[in-house]
Amino acid sequence: MRQAYEMSHKLGLQVHLDGARLMNATVALQCSPREMTQFCDSISMCFSKGLGAPAGAIVAGDKDFIDRARRMRKALGGGMRQVGILAAAAFVAMENYETKIAADHTNARRIAEAVQALRSPFVYADYPETNFVMLKLCGVPANEVLDQLNTVTPSEEEHHGRGIIVRGFSWANGTQIRLVTHCNISDEDTTWAIKKIAWVAHHLTQRKPASSKMAAL
Repeated sequence: MRQAYEMSHKLGLQVHLDGARLMNATVALQCSPREMTQFCDSISMCFSKGLGAPAGAIVAGDKDFIDRARRMRKALGGGMRQVGILAAAAFVAMENYETKIAADHTNARRIAEAVQALRSPFVYADYPETNFVMLKLCGVPANEVLDQLNTVTPSEEEHHGRGIIVRGFSWANGTQIRLVTHCNISDEDTTWAIKKIAWVAHHLTQRKPASSKMAAL
């Protein structure tokens, strides 16, 4: 960051940090937001991504930058009225954020470690740095796995004693699935999600021949 900042200033450029998930990064790197942003001229930060507020973001910089940002916001029709309730939600989101985000990261690691322990020929997970778990697939498209994660069969409900649905996103042209842990996903929810993923992986193994490439992992 220091090198990019110094080079940019030599060229007469300003450095802006898109800090949508800034707090996740600071918790993962065990540094303060001040340390993370010290080599930036301006930053933006989202209160909903990672922090759990229903909406809201801020932009920060020096006085001249903020004055220009306010003018452009009004010129583009970006002003809002009665936003105090959103600001209140942002304040709540910032309370003890380090502890809450660290818990999200821990739950993400729990999922990844459980997937690794399955040694499935069809699905694997790298160790996550934050709260994103990337399930890497081999020999099966993401949409098929997502369908099974979103479907509760009678046999599964009987086995687990309840129905479990895991929401994810197709990623990397259908070769991966992205799972996200957040403040509304508890430790217990994570345990149930792990059971669901294991159930789906087991049934994939029964239905499809193993891939030697993934099996080697």
